[in-house]
Amino acid sequence: MAEIQQQIQNVPHLSNISNDPMIDGRVIHFLMPGKTQVGAAQGPLLKSLLDGMHTSGLDNSLSIALMGHSVDQTHCAITNENNSVLTLMNMSQHTCVGGDVLHPSDQHPLQDGAWVLFGKSFDRHVYEVVVRNERCMLLWLLWLLWLL
Repeated sequence: MAEIQQQIQNVPHLSNISNDPMIDGRVIHFLMPGKTQVGAAQGPLLKSLLDGMHTSGLDNSLSIALMGHSVDQTHCAITNENNSVLTLMNMSQHTCVGGDVLHPSDQHPLQDGAWVLFGKSFDRHVYEVVVRNERCMLLWLLWLLWLL
């Protein structure tokens, strides 16, 4: 558990957003340095997801497996450069970042606090991008402004 808390503090991640407060922020997908593939769960990956055994981002697979009819097998990829620069490379018709609909082959920078939607309205997955470095810097700047 301590390892996961340390990862949450140091590694950018996606945190789910839900209308249900019991599950809001409970699903976390770590975006380790390099490229993380986002796509539909199929085959053995689908079985591990249904069995509750998939550890997205903590193992060496660097993949985020989602379920839903409007989630493509290769939905998008997110690159993490030095835990500070995140870029989403879209490969689907059903991806939005901050309310902007992305087209296939679009690249979009991901900032701390941005919302990312994978899928259509009936089976969408909604996440908040969390980059602690940016969040801590913003809180520090707000604190300095408050002192002035």
